[in-house]
Amino acid sequence: MKKKSNHRFLRIPKWLFGRRRRGREYVELRLLGLRIKLLTRYKPPRHVYRGLPIEPGKIVVSEFSSGYSGHGKYIVEEIRRRGLPWKIVWCDRGLNKILLANRNSFPDGLKVVVRGTDEADYEYETAQVWLDSVWRTDLFVRGITKKPGQTYIQLGHGSIGIKKISLSVDSFNYKRDFQCSEEEVDYKLSNSTFETKWWGRTTGRYGEVLQIGHPRNDILFRNDTQSIREKVCEQLGIPTTSKIVLYAPTWRPCWGGDWNIPEYSQILQALEKRFGGKWVVAARMHYIFRGLREKKLQTDDKLIINATSYADVQELFVASDVMITDYSSAIFEYVQTRKPGFLFVPDRHHYNGKLGLEYPLEKTPFPIAVSNEELERNILQFDEESYRVKVARFLEEKGSIDDGYATKRFVDFLEKIVRGGAMNE
Repeated sequence: MKKKSNHRFLRIPKWLFGRRRRGREYVELRLLGLRIKLLTRYKPPRHVYRGLPIEPGKIVVSEFSSGYSGHGKYIVEEIRRRGLPWKIVWCDRGLNKILLANRNSFPDGLKVVVRGTDEADYEYETAQVWLDSVWRTDLFVRGITKKPGQTYIQLGHGSIGIKKISLSVDSFNYKRDFQCSEEEVDYKLSNSTFETKWWGRTTGRYGEVLQIGHPRNDILFRNDTQSIREKVCEQLGIPTTSKIVLYAPTWRPCWGGDWNIPEYSQILQALEKRFGGKWVVAARMHYIFRGLREKKLQTDDKLIINATSYADVQELFVASDVMITDYSSAIFEYVQTRKPGFLFVPDRHHYNGKLGLEYPLEKTPFPIAVSNEELERNILQFDEESYRVKVARFLEEKGSIDDGYATKRFVDFLEKIVRGGAMNE
């Protein structure tokens, strides 16, 4: 007689897979969503650290990705540059174990903890300010709720993005989870009138919008880009004489074993013919599909570089000469460089039917391709002058205010928060 297992998730209901074959990581995400949903039906328990006093000047920073990157990186650097006497704690999500283990990627003197641990809970409960670019539902169900005297600033992790995300997609039933935790938001960061309206439409009654720009995009306006390019090339093992095309697709809730990717050799030949020089592909996959992205990048071709583990995607933007993506908001930050960008969307109709877009692809300045042949043709026929005009018009229509000084404006505001004045002004 077989011994019955007590593992609650051993038997996976068939409906989790749907009619189409689903990948294991997709199922794991759905199971996590179910678990959070069950927990958020009830008021979370009082956390053991709830009664601890707030430490003035302590700021906890948590970014969407692992490693020293995102808005948090540039905010921390500006705080340190000004010599402000604040205690900064970096709460890493622990998604990339390699980056987390390599503490050299973080600056000296910056305390790093792993989100979800007892140590991180202590830092959250005693911090004066929370800077978060990811929704904090996971913390809410652990009993970490905002106390009087604490300020929560939601940084966000998109930029004039075209894809709908969990807060605006009907098929994602996360709104209850969001409401439980995000009603505590005091301020939300925006870099455009488009994003400000998006915040109002999705989380209108939660917090005040700070339309001051995105700190992590400041690097895209700098003039000393050569040193950044050399740093990227050295870490990725790319010759500095090579030109780089960054391929960075977004995630899909239905990715399984099949996946449409560009025909790299065909694309490299087109880039060489249109722009000249020797090219390499720096492929950066979404963190959710860890196993899939590694499998798809197993190649001995030195022209295909796996850049997935490179922490700061903004530095990849600076180092790259061309970008190819699908529906990722990354290209709407990369566009600030005015360098060529292309959309490769072979699953366009399926994706739009599943998730939907905030506005049509045709409203972007980027040439659209649904096949390798069309992508090749778009590269060969790329009109730089027409593209620059379209980029300028697009940024004007979206009301973009990024100008290279967002970090300065944000830390100016943060100083008021720490002094206790911003909430009353």
